[in-house]
Amino acid sequence: MLNNLRDIDTDVAAGKRTLATRIGRGPTRWLLVALVCVAFAFPIALVATKLAGAAVMLVYLAVPIAALPLRTAFAATSAPALVGALKRMAVAQLTYALLFTLGLLL
Repeated sequence: MLNNLRDIDTDVAAGKRTLATRIGRGPTRWLLVALVCVAFAFPIALVATKLAGAAVMLVYLAVPIAALPLRTAFAATSAPALVGALKRMAVAQLTYALLFTLGLLL
């Protein structure tokens, strides 16, 4: 979603009909936040339904890493700034995945 946010202007100029071009910059930003929130709510659901132990909550150590690119998505419109946010979001996703896996294994 962050990548689509970065490409809105060029996609509109090229006639591409991505979700981001259809709903606009503001709603795309909020959809990005919603998707990140769902990812971080998922471990709570796993623990509540006893499908995973409490160790899966290790993923919450990745919240500060994910917060920075979200802030950038709301503050920036230039492609270079959003490319940096995209790289930081990739680090956040990797961190989340590693911590989630570790939590499941513990």
